[in-house]
Amino acid sequence: MKRFYAVATLIGTVIPYFYFYQQLANSEIGLVPIINAIFATYASTGFVADLFIASFIFWIYIYKKVNTKLFFTIVGLNLVIGLSAALPFYLYKTYKE
Repeated sequence: MKRFYAVATLIGTVIPYFYFYQQLANSEIGLVPIINAIFATYASTGFVADLFIASFIFWIYIYKKVNTKLFFTIVGLNLVIGLSAALPFYLYKTYKE
């Protein structure tokens, strides 16, 4: 399982960044255009809201389960890449064989 979590972390990093790169390569570069693209429709805004809520709940869940350094590493990973990388990374770091 630990290998699966490591691969899932890698996939959860590569796939979102592939799409971010595609967006940047095919449109105007800047924070405002990216935010406008993310919140372009009610459907995409719903996905973003769902992700924010799930991420926040995940942070609360892990807060007392891991040490401070790992907590901030996971939160940073969540903020920079996303929950698709942060969750499997948490599972990888806390997996007991």
